[in-house]
Amino acid sequence: MDEVAIKVLDTEGKTGRAANQVNREFVNELTLLDTLEQDNIVNIIGYAAGGGQRELVFEYLALGTLEKKLHDLPAGQAPLTGDTRVQVALGVARALEYLHHRDAPIVHGDIKPDNIMFGEGLIPKVIDFGFSRELTEETANENYRLPPNEPQPHAWLCCTRLLTGEKPTLQENQQLELQNHFILWAKPLVTDPDNQHYQEFLEYAEPLLAAGFPQENFVDMMHIVKKCLRDYEVRPDISEIVQDLKAIGNGANPDIA
Repeated sequence: MDEVAIKVLDTEGKTGRAANQVNREFVNELTLLDTLEQDNIVNIIGYAAGGGQRELVFEYLALGTLEKKLHDLPAGQAPLTGDTRVQVALGVARALEYLHHRDAPIVHGDIKPDNIMFGEGLIPKVIDFGFSRELTEETANENYRLPPNEPQPHAWLCCTRLLTGEKPTLQENQQLELQNHFILWAKPLVTDPDNQHYQEFLEYAEPLLAAGFPQENFVDMMHIVKKCLRDYEVRPDISEIVQDLKAIGNGANPDIA
């Protein structure tokens, strides 16, 4: 029998969240995932709901989270290579492209290294759709002004962390401030028109470069992050980012304009 992963939702208030909120997240995640089928999105297998029980059953992703791969490697395990990091970014971008280009686009809402896990062959899979929202004409109100086919900057914190290995250091209860802080830290490194921060960014890449990751590939990745940190009016379509990452993976130069 194949192994599975079971997500048990707290309906007893142990995490400080009301039962009705947990129930909404349960129904939301179950309903959305049941309609999704893409190689870089976790597969849902089933669920259990009775009394106070709320459980979701997923495929088992044995190789852990991107967070662990970046910051909590077991002794003796080699860090992700530069080429693998490009493929991870490409996998996540493909998942977002699939979500954003549906008839009713879906905004994941919580892309971060903890919500990217690895199956066999180090295939990255996006998990945790509890905060995701399907955008229809009725729901695309003031809360969702961002066009859904444009990658949100917070989603590309993952790409920045893949490049630098840096980790936000604020407290967990300051999550929004933590994300904004990390964007404020990263943005000058990739958007400075005079490239005054270019060398500083390369210093963070030194372990990757020393391990053989071509500097030109790192620079191309940096330009992709730069695109994704633009103001949303001029931010690229996620399909453009997919093509850029595929070009790096194939040894070609992406369009970095």
